[in-house]
Order: sequence, then C-alpha cells, then structure tokens
Amino acid sequence: MSKPDYQNKIQKRLDQVAIAFSGLCTIHCLLTPIFFIFFPVLGATFITGEDFHHLLLWLILPVSLFALLLGYFRRRDKVALSLGAIGLSQLIIAAIVGNELFNELSEVAVTSLGSLILIAGHIRNYQLCVCDECKA
Repeated sequence: MSKPDYQNKIQKRLDQVAIAFSGLCTIHCLLTPIFFIFFPVLGATFITGEDFHHLLLWLILPVSLFALLLGYFRRRDKVALSLGAIGLSQLIIAAIVGNELFNELSEVAVTSLGSLILIAGHIRNYQLCVCDECKA
C-alpha cells in the first residue's frame, strides 16, 4: 500500500470516528431532556453533567482537527476546513461558556447546530477522500 493510499485510509477512518462522536453529541443534546421525562433517575448520572460535555469535546476535538487538517493539506479544500472550524468553534463555545451565555434551549441549539456543521465538514472531507480513490 502506498503512502497516499495509507493516508486516505487513515483520513477516512478519522472522518468516520469524528462523525460518530459528533452524532453522539447531537443525540445526547436532543434526547437527554426526553430521557429525563421518562427516567428521572438519569439526573444523578454522569451522562447529564457538564463533565460529559467536556469528555465529548475532548474526544471530538483531536480527531476532528487531525482529520480535517490531513484532508486540507492533501487537497486544499477550504469548504471542509471552514465547516469543521465553524462547527468546532460552536462546540467549544457551548461547552466552555454555554451556561453563562445561553439558556438551556439555546445551548442545545448551538451545540446541535455546531455538531451538524462539523458533521457536514467531515462528510465533505470523506467524500473528497473517496473521490481521490476513484481517480487512482
């Protein structure tokens, strides 16, 4: 396997993992309030606290940065990088100062929108990687 093929494989896998983490973040933000209604005991668990948000951010941040930067340095696609930067910025802002800047509903909206924008960046990055394989 040549170096570009290996880099493509790594980048595709990183994009897939980043999409999964960002999707988990979106699902968590949207479904946690619903789960509270049906399972109030969840309020006492780790899943609902700020620590969980920070854990997700620490998972999303390095994987996303590495995948997006690897894709950018290989293809110079500014759209994927811009979408990723906007999405990551929203997630970071929501995680760090979301409680001070937003009410609960706004924080969920900012986080979910940031995750979806980040996912769009990774999907574009992934598609460009697949397109590279088609040309080879």
